[in-house]
Amino acid sequence: MKELDVGYLHRHFLILMSTVQDLYDDLLLPEESKFLNQYSALSYDAQNLLLRLLSRKFNWLQIASLNYAEVSDVFGAIKELAEQSLVVFPENLNFLDAVSLTSRSTAEAILQQQNVSLSGTKSFSKQSFINWAAMAADSNQQAGFVSIVSNEWVRPALFAKDMYQLLQYLYFGNSAQTLTDFVLNELELATYEKYTLHKATRFFDDRATIEDCRTANLLSSLCYEYLIDVKCVLSDQCLLEIQHQAQTLQTFIRLGSHLGTAQTMEHSSYLLRRQCLCRRPHSLLPDKIG
Repeated sequence: MKELDVGYLHRHFLILMSTVQDLYDDLLLPEESKFLNQYSALSYDAQNLLLRLLSRKFNWLQIASLNYAEVSDVFGAIKELAEQSLVVFPENLNFLDAVSLTSRSTAEAILQQQNVSLSGTKSFSKQSFINWAAMAADSNQQAGFVSIVSNEWVRPALFAKDMYQLLQYLYFGNSAQTLTDFVLNELELATYEKYTLHKATRFFDDRATIEDCRTANLLSSLCYEYLIDVKCVLSDQCLLEIQHQAQTLQTFIRLGSHLGTAQTMEHSSYLLRRQCLCRRPHSLLPDKIG
């Protein structure tokens, strides 16, 4: 089996970013173009660390846990990203949020540093432990806990996170695929059609369509989340109806990326009858940009 090189994430992202710039430079907002220039001007360490933060599942990450082969100086990279407002640190945390943010073992260690006795808490669940800590620690101990946590955690700025998602959405034309598809392709675990990309055949032709499709995609995701939440109390018929509505909305999203918002509703009935539900294959490693 093939192995990935150390800088695979950075290399894949540069392919994605340059492709989106070539295809959608006329549709990007000024602040989005500024972000791309800002990213390009970062040091290699800072570029790699930002990508790692953006690709992690959890928003807040403990700085001590950030250890990547492609980042030689984590603290220097964080400092550079903070100066560019690309990462943020916890602000105005209350004690309960600070305890919730940390792992159980970390919270216990910090509380012990603040001279809070942990006697009798071994069997507590995480939530019970949080509730207990709020009563066991006095105001000074709570303030000390919050101060330590605030300096040890970091997350990417919300705008950077949104840009990361937008770039992937513009590249793939859907929200189901991500940079992980580059990995699958490189490891030959999945095969994708490759072809030349042109502005004339790009997924989106105007900004309004991009925003409408992303909003509809979010609504579709919320439909499925709602379906999961209520599946225990609704009848089978109701579940099928909700699922049908979510699938229909997802179809409109896919059609909208090709036909434009106005044309989508006009042609959707015909295309639905033809069961045209599959997205156009997209080259993961385009040979050329037209």
